[in-house]
Amino acid sequence: MMAEVQPPYISIPVKTNVLKASLKRLFFFKKPLQIRNHSLAGLCLGYNFLAGSAPSRNLSLRRMQHPIHTVIFDMDGLLINSEPLWGLALNEVFDTLGLQLSPEELLQTTGLRTTEVVQYWYGERNWTGRSVEQVTEEIVDNVTAKIKAEGAAMEGAYGILDFFKGRGFRMGLASSSPMRLIESVLDFLNIRSYFEVLSSGEQEEYGKPHPAVYLSCAARLNSHPLQCLAFEDSINGMIAAKAARMKVVVVPEPHNHNDPRLILADLTLHSLAQFTEAHLQELQ
Repeated sequence: MMAEVQPPYISIPVKTNVLKASLKRLFFFKKPLQIRNHSLAGLCLGYNFLAGSAPSRNLSLRRMQHPIHTVIFDMDGLLINSEPLWGLALNEVFDTLGLQLSPEELLQTTGLRTTEVVQYWYGERNWTGRSVEQVTEEIVDNVTAKIKAEGAAMEGAYGILDFFKGRGFRMGLASSSPMRLIESVLDFLNIRSYFEVLSSGEQEEYGKPHPAVYLSCAARLNSHPLQCLAFEDSINGMIAAKAARMKVVVVPEPHNHNDPRLILADLTLHSLAQFTEAHLQELQ
């Protein structure tokens, strides 16, 4: 029997122009974001917005009834050092269109699906000559080649996979990358056998920070979201996991360690290698 996947707490309609402005403020953070408590879960594209005060008593009881036995990993920047390679691939392709993005601009779309990244920058720069679809495919081809040539596992990646496999956890992967890149990376790192389920945001109607890819992965693992622990490296990914009502461990890039939005994470680490049995028990 498949686990019941309930929608997040509050569902409200969101107009397109309001959504676009909210995304720009929250996730592309032109201005500092003030966060008052740990329970803000984020804005979810299309129709969901989770916010509030302290976790409810009912939620605490539900967590006691659903002990964590499933772990879901992001991929880029968490298991493999691909984020800098994505930046290089993007700029190499954009350079052929007469565009060049700064490191700060690249950060604005970290964690989004490739198509969304390209659509965003097309809206900002409006190039001619090639479609969004063509540019997206070129970027994916470019980053795949770079990963195979220069990619390496992040510190602690193999150890954390062995940690959860050894404890009998159900294991899934939920990435914004297209499936062909996911499969290439897992084969390159020789870690495909760890995962029961692979979920790509490209197969969902909405990408991160919407929780769809996490909810789909949990359902395919036959796990309730409250039984899941997510590992992420990006703000958008963290918000997606929190919106799915999962506990989330974030291993941000060094320049993001002081981002105030990391208060949303249940645990923040400098490396996957720092995760211990004590952390797991605290998160249960």
